[in-house]
Amino acid sequence: MIKERYLWLFIILIFISAVGNYLFFQSKQINEPVFMKHYYVKEYMEEDPEVRFSLYYLVNKHNPVTITSVRVDDSFHAYTANENFGFWHHSNQISYEQQFTHHYLMTSTLTVRLDSEIVMNNPSFSFQEVTVHLSDGTTQTVNIGEIKIHPIKERNYTNIVDQRLSAGSSDHKQENYFIALETLRIDNVVSSFDELLGNKINMKIDTDHERVLEAYRKWNSHHFSDLADQTWNQLPGVPLTESNMPISIDEGYWANITTITNQDFPSYLEFSIEVVGETESGNSFNFPIYIYDRPYWDQEQINELIKKDK
Repeated sequence: MIKERYLWLFIILIFISAVGNYLFFQSKQINEPVFMKHYYVKEYMEEDPEVRFSLYYLVNKHNPVTITSVRVDDSFHAYTANENFGFWHHSNQISYEQQFTHHYLMTSTLTVRLDSEIVMNNPSFSFQEVTVHLSDGTTQTVNIGEIKIHPIKERNYTNIVDQRLSAGSSDHKQENYFIALETLRIDNVVSSFDELLGNKINMKIDTDHERVLEAYRKWNSHHFSDLADQTWNQLPGVPLTESNMPISIDEGYWANITTITNQDFPSYLEFSIEVVGETESGNSFNFPIYIYDRPYWDQEQINELIKKDK
């Protein structure tokens, strides 16, 4: 009788443990994919047949749905390209960017045909909210940040600026080395996402010719930069802000514009910042500094993201 009582107690404890584990597992699941924020500008030339962009999203490991297509305002669809990037989970052929305790970070590359009616009628357009069609047959309307698509901009900097090197590092810092082919003055920096400048993205310009040239030579010969481990305050130069402009650079002198993205609110960035100014001879110019940034998430950030989404 006593043995039977212990047996039932053991069974009850196993049942309670199983229920507890199940409830804990369920508490970590998301009801639907969580989409990251993307800020892209996709430029195209007249002869281009399509543009592509990638969306990043979080899914449950036990139900790793994928995107099949995206609809924007009932106007057009973007369809998934036949590409598989990232890491493969060989047991069930799941391609993911990162994996976490209960989730995968997925990516889908989508294609917009430029011969579609909306593009032909409106060559420049943007969207923030999309309806996503998923592989399990469900749909989801989500805000993905903002994606802008338009014809390539006309830029004037040939024979004014010689862009020598653009290089990024894992700490979300990018260096952009150039030579002034004429004495020039930088008056402004503008972007399709001006609200991110000074908030999400900070910029510094170093116009010390000898220092910049030495840093460039190190990059060129060793593929390593002295600036890689420096914090924002340690970086040489001055912030490229309205209060510090105009900034003059003499003919033949080197300069470096360093950008760093704030990772407090990680998002996916792909656009250009235009550096605008005028030469000593009175010719206006604008040249691009390209921003391409992909966050690398840790488990704590993912937990916070899920908590905010619930």
